[in-house]
Amino acid sequence: MWTPKATVLLAIVAGAMALGGAAIPLTDQPKFCASCHNITPSYDSWVKSSHKEVECVTCHVRPGIEGFIHDKAYAGTKDVLIYLFGKPTDAHNLNATVY
Repeated sequence: MWTPKATVLLAIVAGAMALGGAAIPLTDQPKFCASCHNITPSYDSWVKSSHKEVECVTCHVRPGIEGFIHDKAYAGTKDVLIYLFGKPTDAHNLNATVY
Protein backbone atom coordinates (compact mmCIF):
# COMPACT_ATOMS: atom_id res chain seq x y z
CA MET A 1 0.00 0.00 0.00
CA TRP A 2 3.07 2.29 -0.02
CA THR A 3 2.59 4.76 -2.87
CA PRO A 4 4.98 7.16 -4.60
CA LYS A 5 2.95 10.06 -3.15
CA ALA A 6 3.51 8.74 0.37
CA THR A 7 7.23 8.42 -0.34
CA VAL A 8 7.45 12.00 -1.59
CA LEU A 9 5.45 13.29 1.39
CA LEU A 10 7.64 11.36 3.82
CA ALA A 11 10.78 12.70 2.11
CA ILE A 12 9.48 16.29 2.35
CA VAL A 13 8.60 15.91 6.04
CA ALA A 14 11.95 14.25 6.82
CA GLY A 15 13.83 16.95 4.89
CA ALA A 16 11.98 19.74 6.70
CA MET A 17 12.71 18.15 10.07
CA ALA A 18 16.40 17.70 9.21
CA LEU A 19 16.67 21.28 7.93
CA GLY A 20 14.93 22.61 11.03
CA GLY A 21 17.09 20.48 13.29
CA ALA A 22 20.21 21.94 11.72
CA ALA A 23 18.95 25.52 11.35
CA ILE A 24 17.59 26.08 14.86
CA PRO A 25 20.91 25.77 16.73
CA LEU A 26 22.70 27.82 14.07
CA THR A 27 20.15 30.65 14.17
CA ASP A 28 20.33 30.76 17.98
CA GLN A 29 23.91 32.04 17.78
CA PRO A 30 24.52 35.80 18.24
CA LYS A 31 26.86 35.75 15.21
CA PHE A 32 23.86 34.76 13.08
CA CYS A 33 21.86 37.72 14.41
CA ALA A 34 24.84 39.99 13.76
CA SER A 35 25.07 38.85 10.13
CA CYS A 36 22.33 41.38 9.34
CA HIS A 37 24.05 44.72 8.75
CA ASN A 38 21.41 46.85 10.44
CA ILE A 39 21.84 45.12 13.80
CA THR A 40 25.62 45.53 13.88
CA PRO A 41 25.54 48.52 16.31
CA SER A 42 23.40 46.53 18.75
CA TYR A 43 25.65 43.49 18.43
CA ASP A 44 28.78 45.59 18.98
CA SER A 45 27.21 47.05 22.13
CA TRP A 46 26.16 43.59 23.37
CA VAL A 47 29.68 42.17 22.88
CA LYS A 48 31.06 44.85 25.24
CA SER A 49 28.25 44.48 27.79
CA SER A 50 28.15 42.57 31.05
CA HIS A 51 25.64 40.09 29.59
CA LYS A 52 27.67 39.12 26.52
CA GLU A 53 27.47 35.44 27.55
CA VAL A 54 23.68 35.45 27.16
CA GLU A 55 22.44 34.50 23.67
CA CYS A 56 19.98 36.79 21.90
CA VAL A 57 17.18 34.22 21.93
CA THR A 58 17.33 33.98 25.74
CA CYS A 59 15.78 37.43 26.06
CA HIS A 60 14.21 38.07 22.65
CA VAL A 61 12.25 34.81 22.17
CA ARG A 62 9.50 33.95 24.63
CA PRO A 63 9.69 30.49 26.18
CA GLY A 64 7.42 27.72 24.97
CA ILE A 65 6.13 26.62 21.60
CA GLU A 66 4.01 29.74 21.03
CA GLY A 67 6.99 32.01 21.66
CA PHE A 68 9.19 29.89 19.41
CA ILE A 69 6.67 29.86 16.57
CA HIS A 70 5.87 33.57 16.73
CA ASP A 71 9.14 35.16 17.84
CA LYS A 72 11.66 32.87 16.18
CA ALA A 73 9.99 31.13 13.25
CA TYR A 74 7.52 33.79 12.06
CA ALA A 75 9.26 37.04 13.06
CA GLY A 76 12.72 35.69 12.25
CA THR A 77 11.68 34.50 8.79
CA LYS A 78 9.95 37.83 8.18
CA ASP A 79 13.11 39.73 9.20
CA VAL A 80 15.28 37.61 6.89
CA LEU A 81 12.89 38.17 3.96
CA ILE A 82 12.84 41.92 4.60
CA TYR A 83 16.63 41.92 4.77
CA LEU A 84 16.91 40.01 1.48
CA PHE A 85 14.05 41.49 -0.54
CA GLY A 86 12.78 44.61 1.20
CA LYS A 87 14.04 47.72 2.88
CA PRO A 88 15.51 46.92 6.33
CA THR A 89 14.95 49.30 9.22
CA ASP A 90 17.82 51.69 9.88
CA ALA A 91 19.92 50.63 12.83
CA HIS A 92 19.00 53.68 14.90
CA ASN A 93 15.28 52.88 14.49
CA LEU A 94 15.43 49.25 15.68
CA ASN A 95 13.15 48.23 18.51
CA ALA A 96 13.57 44.85 20.16
CA THR A 97 11.31 43.37 22.81
CA VAL A 98 12.95 41.76 25.82
CA TYR A 99 10.80 39.13 27.52
